[in-house]
Amino acid sequence: MKSNLLRLASAALFITSLIFVSTSQAAPMCQVPVCNISDKIIELRASSREQRANFYANLSAKYKASRDQTTLSNLIEFSVEAYKLSVELDSDEDFVPELAMNLLNRSLDSAILQGPLAGSTYGRWYSLFAGVSASSHRYQALLYWDAQLKRQILTTAAELRELMTFMKFAVTASETLQDEDYVANFARNIGTSAGLQLLRLAPYMEGVYDIQVSCKAVDASVCPKMNKFSLILGDQVRGVQAAFINSEIENPIFEFNEVKIIDEKNIYAETGPLDVPIAPGSMNLVFDKAKNTFSGVIRTPRAQIEVQLTGQLIVSPDQLYQLAMPTPLIAIDDIEGYYTGRVTTAAVKNADRILPENFNFNLIMNRYSENSFKATMRENISLSIMYDFPAAYYFRSLGVITTYTADRFGLLKITYVYRYVNDVPKWIGYAQSLRTGQYFYLELNPK
Repeated sequence: MKSNLLRLASAALFITSLIFVSTSQAAPMCQVPVCNISDKIIELRASSREQRANFYANLSAKYKASRDQTTLSNLIEFSVEAYKLSVELDSDEDFVPELAMNLLNRSLDSAILQGPLAGSTYGRWYSLFAGVSASSHRYQALLYWDAQLKRQILTTAAELRELMTFMKFAVTASETLQDEDYVANFARNIGTSAGLQLLRLAPYMEGVYDIQVSCKAVDASVCPKMNKFSLILGDQVRGVQAAFINSEIENPIFEFNEVKIIDEKNIYAETGPLDVPIAPGSMNLVFDKAKNTFSGVIRTPRAQIEVQLTGQLIVSPDQLYQLAMPTPLIAIDDIEGYYTGRVTTAAVKNADRILPENFNFNLIMNRYSENSFKATMRENISLSIMYDFPAAYYFRSLGVITTYTADRFGLLKITYVYRYVNDVPKWIGYAQSLRTGQYFYLELNPK
């Protein structure tokens, strides 16, 4: 009888141990600072003020050096609720809510000021900073990611997209939370800079478009007469610029010199206080990359209501980007030097308003820093200067040279790409005038 009892006890102990092992495998030990946030908040609500203060202080001390994103994410979610609880229960003793607030802001700083970047998550975190220094914390986050972008730490299309998403959230948050205007403007500028870098990989927005304009329910005489749209992606100084053009007159109807890239589809701009005599207004455009089209509106007091727009791409430097790329590309140390070239196609009526048709030229490129060049273009026979280019850049991973200048018609950009043409690697170029929408193709050969 006794032996039977021992056997039963042993069996029960074995079964219990199996259950324990199975349960422990199904529910592993907690790996974050606060395992069940809602339960902990209930517990803290029932605790004394001193117990809440001690708990916040201990968490801060234990995890002050942590850079683990899982840990920081947990601390953020907990301290948001803890701060709300202490504001509710401990408002007569500022030090307790302040402990929770400091835990929150420190965790947010540590989480946001590092990669890998997750745009929507970081955008939400950006809005969670608390206290009188919240705007300063947000601005520091923007400074950090602006520096990462300028130092070219973010280089892939995926990283640039995440940064643009983050900045889109940041603009909305800073406006909603009533930060100073410069904070939201800084976020917009970072988003545009990221968009410029992203579109540099495939500049499908850039180019010249045929456009259709309509102004419903308004006297046709006040509806702007426009037939072309010109968009140029500049460098960090020139930014993105756009012009709406009537080909029958010399000056554009609308010109926007500070276009903001909201995301990969949307751009926005408005005329500034010194933009005269250009017509005042703002634009919102949405691009369809697959169809090479855009749609949008211009708001201007000249037309009384919104001007509806649709556009169809005529030409873009992206079409040259898509040609087969030679391997290897030309090293940046070999870009400086003397080139000869010629215009191969003047595809727009009256193109000689900018450059004479079928002319030969030479181009001299001088290097000034790691990726900064200056260039001069001369007519081959007379050697008269046609253009000086104060800014030029070589993008070694793309095999692309971009050069910028201006004449009486405004900004002119020439993009050269190193691609196979009839199975031969060579430089081919695309020139576009912002304010006239005229363009040319060029050939370029090292001498």
